[in-house]
Amino acid sequence: GRTELEQIHSLVDLRVEGIILKPVFDAASDQYMHEIIERNIPLVVVDRALPRVHACFAGSDDDAAMAKLLDFLKSLGHRSIAYCGPATTVSTGVQRLQSFRVFLALEPGLQGREFLTKEWQMHIGEAEAFLRGAGDVTVVVAVNDWFAHAVCEAAKLLGRRVPQDLSVIGY
Repeated sequence: GRTELEQIHSLVDLRVEGIILKPVFDAASDQYMHEIIERNIPLVVVDRALPRVHACFAGSDDDAAMAKLLDFLKSLGHRSIAYCGPATTVSTGVQRLQSFRVFLALEPGLQGREFLTKEWQMHIGEAEAFLRGAGDVTVVVAVNDWFAHAVCEAAKLLGRRVPQDLSVIGY
């Protein structure tokens, strides 16, 4: 139940030799990380680039990954593909949704649907409502494994088998 900043303070107090951090917020700055920076503790930021923090970054190429994923789904014969994720300003969610949209725009014959939630989670009831209205969608690309899990549980409630009736992918 502690905040990210409290966790960082604890790590600094424990005199760790380095920190690998998957940040909660894109808005973090050097000021936010000042304890780490002042003590010259090596910092690697994972998954979410923080342009206002001077740290090493390790992340995925969302454009290339989404293109490769959707190209693979197309090769399997999927033509109606849904994306579910948060309607957010968090860089990873924004980039994955944008990559999905760009790929579909370049691929004639593919149809895409989107289901966007208010939060970085998807409740099973939301996923169930989404699947009821998803029409002929044969595969759902979820922004992360939590969204994919909700879709799988909702499919089960609706009597749809994964992967026989519906394919589900968690990014």
